[in-house]
Amino acid sequence: MPAGDETRYRCGTAARWLPRALAGSVLAVALMVAYDVDPEGQAWGSGVFRGLLGAAGGIAALWIVRRGGELRGAVRPGRDAVAFERGRGEAEVGYRELVELDWSPPLGPSRSWLPALLLVERSGRAWRVPGLLRDGERLLAEILERAGRDDLRAWAEARALERRMAGAGRRVAAGYAVAAALAVLAALVHLR
Repeated sequence: MPAGDETRYRCGTAARWLPRALAGSVLAVALMVAYDVDPEGQAWGSGVFRGLLGAAGGIAALWIVRRGGELRGAVRPGRDAVAFERGRGEAEVGYRELVELDWSPPLGPSRSWLPALLLVERSGRAWRVPGLLRDGERLLAEILERAGRDDLRAWAEARALERRMAGAGRRVAAGYAVAAALAVLAALVHLR
């Protein structure tokens, strides 16, 4: 199939900015709480504790942004393989190599805060397709159609993957709601 006939599936702009919004909120909470712990610095060890709180917030924010990097890539189902584009690189997994389709919930065994469709190949490697992907249900349908395999279709139906991939908009909105709630919490803690 010519490359022009292949559709690239990407996350929308709001989804791509979500890691930054969440990271900023987490960092703001950590810094404001650290600031409010003994602001005069009179208790023994309070400076160290404040520094540890700030560092923990920075590490959490970095983890959120780093894991959120998968939202900037693209997925392209081709004739014989699914291509994953990230930055200037590209990797593929062939449809024949796939043995299972699964779902990774947020903060599950994958150690990621992002939900994802997993394409598991024979070697055991799981390729993550972000659950915040725009038109994710259409991507899944295209993968199943191009693969032409009943076993993969059965995995998708058993795990309700089409329904899960269709919920990207709700997940992005929920992510921004969490970021906003954290920012409000930080302000309330600081202003009390």
